[in-house]
Amino acid sequence: MAADIYVAVESVLTEVDGENVYITAGQTARAGHPILEGREALFEPFKVDYEVGDDAPAEAVAPEAGGGLPKGNASLQEWQAYALAHGLTAEELEPLTRDQIRDHFSQPG
Repeated sequence: MAADIYVAVESVLTEVDGENVYITAGQTARAGHPILEGREALFEPFKVDYEVGDDAPAEAVAPEAGGGLPKGNASLQEWQAYALAHGLTAEELEPLTRDQIRDHFSQPG
């Protein structure tokens, strides 16, 4: 059930059970997993966009001024969040810099 799944809203290097773990924005964890303990502010509840039986997608967030793109000098985390919301996966984003993500979405067509 999606109600017990949480999505990381930012990337961070942390320690879980004595081991270093890199949490990437967009990664998910189920309620009760040790990765969530003490890191609740890094996660938000997972939101399903297309539910079984729904005819229309969930209400989309209104785009920001300027076509909805983050500002060119926005943080890596802002660009990662935008990229995740626009079709890239966490695995695709992991090796990319902020400028590479920005350039990917700034290219026409």
